[in-house]
Amino acid sequence: MLGRGSEEAQACRAAGVPFEVVPAVTSAIAAPAYAGIPVTHRAVAPAFAVVTGHEDPTKDATQVDWAALARFPGTLVLLMAVGRIGDIAAALVAAGKDPATPVAMVRWGTTPRQETLAATLADVGEQVARTGFGSPAVTVVGQVAALRDELAWFDRRPLSGVSVLVPRTRHQAGELSARLRALGADPVEAATIAVEPPRAPDDLRARLRAMAGGAHDWVAFTSANAVEAASGALADLGLDARAYARVRIAAVGPGTAEALAAAGLTPDLVPARATTRDLAAALLAAAGPGQAPGCCSRAPTSPPPPSPTRWPRPGGTPTRSRPTAPCRSTTCLRTSAAGWSAARSTSSPWRRRRRPATSSACSAAPAPGGPDRLDRPGHVGDLP
Repeated sequence: MLGRGSEEAQACRAAGVPFEVVPAVTSAIAAPAYAGIPVTHRAVAPAFAVVTGHEDPTKDATQVDWAALARFPGTLVLLMAVGRIGDIAAALVAAGKDPATPVAMVRWGTTPRQETLAATLADVGEQVARTGFGSPAVTVVGQVAALRDELAWFDRRPLSGVSVLVPRTRHQAGELSARLRALGADPVEAATIAVEPPRAPDDLRARLRAMAGGAHDWVAFTSANAVEAASGALADLGLDARAYARVRIAAVGPGTAEALAAAGLTPDLVPARATTRDLAAALLAAAGPGQAPGCCSRAPTSPPPPSPTRWPRPGGTPTRSRPTAPCRSTTCLRTSAAGWSAARSTSSPWRRRRRPATSSACSAAPAPGGPDRLDRPGHVGDLP
């Protein structure tokens, strides 16, 4: 309304260019409504008139009859009137309009930047000059402008007037930004991180293939991106969610749990707080005292036979002999200054404890048929 769409349509017609007209809600109604101002009200405004405040400067004389509008029994909605609001108000007052008539000017209506200036015909020009209130704005003159104090809603939401930085990947920022806008915030998307394919995709596929074969007890996902990457790698291998049948699944938080659910998987463990530190603590709590997730923990059904090699207990006390063999676990769970490393284990039928690593090598695993327990200082056990 009062735009130049019709002039553009005429130009298209003259040039033989086809066009379509898509009707929409005019800013003359939408902006006041978002500011809590109805343009009509049964008690005070039975009609409204939309008037331009900026006529074509090439015209010989103005066409707006301000004297007639001063007598109009309803609401005046002025578009493009910010620059001349002082003169317009003076003309209305000079024609008999009450100087105390409420005026509201809504700038950037329906956007997070929306703001409203409340005044009267007597002082609106002065307030605009003093505050620097500028375009684009819709001006409402009439008693309905006073209803804003009662009906305002859009700019009274919890985060109205707040700018929030969203440093997520571009394809993930949209959902959070939409939720922030619903609370009144102005989200500023700045992609400070990017998700890229793994540098060694064959290694990821090999680990997933081993997982499907029973080489792991737990798989922990620390982001929805990890779920997507693992699903893609499984698809490359011709596998699906059934590959997780022999492991238990941990998710760092509810967002990751939702991504797993979308893939048809329900995590067995989700920490109360979505941090990797809390994920590690939850895994340890699930394992129980003196144990840690990572290896099979099924207790032997009968005592293992003795063997010639002897391993000392703490303090030099001898214990049951056992043969040794190369460790069959690819990665042992260990504690270090950097935190917990990933856990991987064999499917041995015995409970196994791992020695805390000071290097990449793990403690020796028992040979088949030998005793399956090491009691050494600092060893961590296994999750049932």
